[in-house]
Amino acid sequence: MSKVKIGFSKLDVPQQVERSRKIQTDMTGNPNYTTAVAILALLKTATDATEKAYNESRGKDRNKIQILKLRRADMLGVVVQLGAYVQITSNGDKEIILSSGFDVIERGVPQPPVGQVMNVRLASGTLSGKMKVAFDKTTGARVYVVEICQDPLLDSNWDTKGPSSKTRFELTDLKPGTRYWVRVAAIGKDGLGLWSNPASKIAE
Repeated sequence: MSKVKIGFSKLDVPQQVERSRKIQTDMTGNPNYTTAVAILALLKTATDATEKAYNESRGKDRNKIQILKLRRADMLGVVVQLGAYVQITSNGDKEIILSSGFDVIERGVPQPPVGQVMNVRLASGTLSGKMKVAFDKTTGARVYVVEICQDPLLDSNWDTKGPSSKTRFELTDLKPGTRYWVRVAAIGKDGLGLWSNPASKIAE
């Protein structure tokens, strides 16, 4: 299985903006990623803001440089979430990953492992039909993927509800009185880690 390579850390800001726009172009209208419309819109907004902040920071004004750092961090956060989406949606297919504009991690390149998510906890949500998910922070994690199902015996039953950059997540649109199973995995530099042990709870 091929794994998505984020590949932004060694690029300067103009190169990151250019790379972000290539990903947007390659994924827009791509039949492999039909559910990416919302996150691509977020990436466009974050990229436009980063480019604007970069142009305004070239006068070396300290405040504008700090603003650039914030806008760049916002953009990279969306890029990491999008990379997680591509990894899951592509199911590790190299050609499908490459069609997104992301690169793949080549075999033979050693990568630090990402830990398994531990201690998944479920609690009632703020309203009926919602459920809170919490879990321990995982070594090497850049983002987390949350999945839910009503029958955990088959992998095909799991429905992706993430990704999340935090160790807390709220599930919505659940049927009260129905038991749900939840599992979480971390995504690091080497891609998707091992799934947590599933936790279950009846939605209220």
